[in-house]
Amino acid sequence: AGFYGSPRDSGIGGSGEAIAGNLWSVLCPTPSGHGYWAVASDGRVRAYGDATPYSDLSLSAGRWVSGGHALVDGHGLFISETNGVIHVRGAAVHYGNYTKSSLAGGINVASVVPTMTGDGYWILAADGHVQARGAAVFHGETTTMPVGIEGIFLAFDQIIVNGTDDGYLLVQMGGAVYPHGTIEFFGSPSTSETLRSPGNYL
Repeated sequence: AGFYGSPRDSGIGGSGEAIAGNLWSVLCPTPSGHGYWAVASDGRVRAYGDATPYSDLSLSAGRWVSGGHALVDGHGLFISETNGVIHVRGAAVHYGNYTKSSLAGGINVASVVPTMTGDGYWILAADGHVQARGAAVFHGETTTMPVGIEGIFLAFDQIIVNGTDDGYLLVQMGGAVYPHGTIEFFGSPSTSETLRSPGNYL
């Protein structure tokens, strides 16, 4: 993988852009591997290498970017807000947001992942609920949230879809991996070791 600059790096192709109080929370590579998009928690979108520049996001008040992925062909982006609103850029098509009534108890949306053809996507909430939009097929969800050693819930933060869209893995911060659909499961870190030090999460 090549390095094509970063928002905080003014010396090697970066903008040196100040982002006080925010984080660059999403990094999406281009299909060629010769570029990527960086998306800040406040909605700023920056392109590097052969990534196509896109406009910044206009977020809901008090919300921030939680996750995102590029189309497989690299011609667009899907970005999720913590309240379940989905933003699209380029050729990506909007098929609906996460149903907000499902986000009870302050639970946030963690990420959005498109299908291989971009005709739909899956939205993952931090409590393990999954909603499918467009042509994406719902394969199941996991709503068990064990408590970590710090006394906090180990939220779900990643959904990984296989290359045929007929299965996905839900990943918890503590390392547990849950398969749904026809995707193969080969184990997870939490089955053989515990992240015992406070603050150590996937």
